[in-house]
Amino acid sequence: MANRVVGIDIGSYAVKVVEIEGDKSTQRITALAQAVLPDGASQLGEVANADAVAQTLRTVLKKAGVVSKVAVVGVSGTRVVIRTSQLPAMASNELDAAVSYEAIELLPIPEKDLVSSYVIQGSQTGGGGESYSEVLIAGAYSKVIEAATKAIQKAGLKVQAVDVGALATQKAISWLNRIEPGRTDDEKVVASSQVVVDVGSQLTEISFVDSGKVKFVRTIVRGSENITAAIKAAGDGTWEEAELAKREYSVSELDSHFDSGIEDAIKTAVSHLVGEITSTIDFYQLQSGSSNIEKVWLVGSGSRANGIAEALHERTGFEVAHPAMVAAVKESVGELSLQDESIVDYGFLTALGLALHGMFDIQSSIDLSMKRLAASRKERVKDVYGGVGVLLVAAGLSSFWYLGERQVSQLTNSVVSGQAAVSALQAQLVTLAPISKMQSTLKADEGYLAQTMQDDVAWDKVIASIGNATPTDSWMNSLQLTTATPAQAVSATASAGPSPIAVTISFNSCSQQSPIDWINSAASISGVGSTWVSSSNVNPIVEGGTGCPGFPATGINTKQIGLGTFSSSTTLNPQLYAVPVSNYLGGGTQ
Repeated sequence: MANRVVGIDIGSYAVKVVEIEGDKSTQRITALAQAVLPDGASQLGEVANADAVAQTLRTVLKKAGVVSKVAVVGVSGTRVVIRTSQLPAMASNELDAAVSYEAIELLPIPEKDLVSSYVIQGSQTGGGGESYSEVLIAGAYSKVIEAATKAIQKAGLKVQAVDVGALATQKAISWLNRIEPGRTDDEKVVASSQVVVDVGSQLTEISFVDSGKVKFVRTIVRGSENITAAIKAAGDGTWEEAELAKREYSVSELDSHFDSGIEDAIKTAVSHLVGEITSTIDFYQLQSGSSNIEKVWLVGSGSRANGIAEALHERTGFEVAHPAMVAAVKESVGELSLQDESIVDYGFLTALGLALHGMFDIQSSIDLSMKRLAASRKERVKDVYGGVGVLLVAAGLSSFWYLGERQVSQLTNSVVSGQAAVSALQAQLVTLAPISKMQSTLKADEGYLAQTMQDDVAWDKVIASIGNATPTDSWMNSLQLTTATPAQAVSATASAGPSPIAVTISFNSCSQQSPIDWINSAASISGVGSTWVSSSNVNPIVEGGTGCPGFPATGINTKQIGLGTFSSSTTLNPQLYAVPVSNYLGGGTQ
């Protein structure tokens, strides 16, 4: 007998419903519709006002002519998380307990708030012949589940299951690829690695799918509302006009409806969104080592905004496509307007996947409903008490044998887990080998640089120190600075340390007092050695001629003041003027 199930997708902007009739072998869409939610009814994908959502849901169910009273609802947002893990193969009751602990470790949700579910996506065999189960674990905050469930129940429906929106979207894509008419068997094969980008009003979900299995999901808090806001900010229209323009007009047409400059505003908003999407794709490829992405599915009502598909293709180089849901809908509900076709193809995939969850299991049996959670906990308690009874009976017969076998089983699982950990670490070491080689090369380069720079001198500091000590009525005419030759440096290092810097300076001066002043002030230079004046000469001022700058040409003692020269030599300690090697190796300042 055919069953009917309605899938309900509660977004930040609207609620969408799709009803399906059928069984595991045959399904057909019987109804679909959407309605805009009141402001504040749903925020970032979570139900914020259950009464408002329920009222809208009752209206849209009536509008669509939905008959079913059984619903599968989806949850999404930043407080819904998906991870994958590998666990040693074990009995299902043992796997339940193992995954419960794994969920607590993997999912960034406090244990007291966590609702989790899992499904086995496949199995692998290790190098030693040990078997592993590939497990997909989904989790959410209990308040998220409670709010969504409450809204559905208030609308008069029974919650059959709570699925993750991203998983439901992938169910719908897989289903449509199987039934879409006009495709050959080869074309029906899903690409080995794909990305599903679901652009909503406030959120964008990016799912990575390998051989039809979701491996990783990331939610970014940016959606089509950011593009609408850019249009409105660049023009003087209403929010509704900006929302319409986002979908109906091409970028080149927008300037004729809004103020000039809106094209740049839209391109910037689209660029920011596509930039976060491509960054997520790059991150996943780097972490997983996957480089064979063949297609990007662009879905969600927000992806109807002009420019997103083109920008995404340009940034990634991947084929960007939209699943064709219209053909499946037309078979059941008849012809659609062009506008309705666009909405169906882009916006109803998640609701379709949720309805399919109630028919059969294409990809997963994830169920985050509180009912299943309570049943699971009750079953675990039952297993505990049942286990205690078995142990009591077994203890009277062969308790030591039983406990020994149990310990062996546990130890075996521990060894398998340890072997898996060792294999993972060995793989990491192989990955890190090039980095280790690079570090060795850098270490050698640092040593060479340190050796090369050990006798380097900050000549600017030397010159500044000499300049500060030069008398005010004198100025340097020439300056010669030399350090030790390599042979001298080796000899000095072996004896009393590095050779000093030899300094020879020629000054122009205006007084015979200038050389004396220089000798006295040179003593203030840091690290100065012996200083002496090797020659001095003052030319007497000629009456009526040009004298020394700042001094009169007449009426003075020409033997004491006049334009002259003198030379001086001294030594400086090079250690006080060395350039720290850390300046070149990072963090140092000269």
